[in-house]
Amino acid sequence: MHASGGNLADIAAQFPYMKGAILKKNLQMARAYGLERFKKGMMLIDETELLAKNSGADSACLAERLLIKLTC
Repeated sequence: MHASGGNLADIAAQFPYMKGAILKKNLQMARAYGLERFKKGMMLIDETELLAKNSGADSACLAERLLIKLTC
């Protein structure tokens, strides 16, 4: 988003739980990995967190699932 003309406020609105230094650090990673790849990773992490909280699934299985999805 930032590379395509979005400003910091746009990015903060997209990820409201990130603020200050955490937002800046994640922006640096997004630039290094590419925004689409970074955004996909953040969404997968969020999805896994929701599953961990709501599904009762084994945390080791969820972590393995996340790693597989992140590397595919």
